[in-house]
Amino acid sequence: METLSKKIPVSTVLFDALVQGADAPRSLIRTLDKAEKSDADLIIFGRGGGSKNDLSCFNDEALVRKLANCKKCVISGIGHEIDTSLCDLAADIYSITPTQAADKALPNLADVLLELSQLEKDLSKGFRSHLDGYQLLLARAGQTLENHSPSSYISALLVKSSSDDIRLKSAFISQIDNRINRLKDLYLRLDNSNPLNSLKEGTGIIKLKGRPLNSVKQVKPGDEVEIGLKDGVVNAIIK
Repeated sequence: METLSKKIPVSTVLFDALVQGADAPRSLIRTLDKAEKSDADLIIFGRGGGSKNDLSCFNDEALVRKLANCKKCVISGIGHEIDTSLCDLAADIYSITPTQAADKALPNLADVLLELSQLEKDLSKGFRSHLDGYQLLLARAGQTLENHSPSSYISALLVKSSSDDIRLKSAFISQIDNRINRLKDLYLRLDNSNPLNSLKEGTGIIKLKGRPLNSVKQVKPGDEVEIGLKDGVVNAIIK
């Protein structure tokens, strides 16, 4: 518990059980069942050392099978390296001592904050790059729209017009109107595809390991994801 308190602040629950003697296997199985049914994301299964005789309960077949079939991640920390038990081998992660198990369970807060800071910088840089690209496209579309405005074409036509080319001018203006409508549609589509619009409405860009997340099938409980919002980044863990 002391080691966990020095890591990232989390809620911890202590499940008591007998850890030696004839009744220890049954007690440990009941306690492991309670932990598995709780809201815990991770189980540390440990005991602070002892003789081989004291640790014999951790070689009980029923207990080992229960541990191996546990649906939640289990980190073992039973005794010391010379006393490796079958429960140590059945756990998802093996540690020599409970202290080492607690150390493996959580990263240091300073390391996490440093990583979050770097991720925030990378995400901001990525958003800025996309935004600059969209702004350039919009600027080009606006310039194209201005260059093909009706007034520009009509002015040019009036200089060269005569009574014999009225129908030609009408057809030409009709083509110009069609181009203008297409440009307006392009402008609207570019604006609708701007990712910042969805962010302003509360939508987030979710990534898993740096790649966009677009299906629940891509994640499993315990995965860490990044949620990009309009004013920063939120990290979350999938439950």
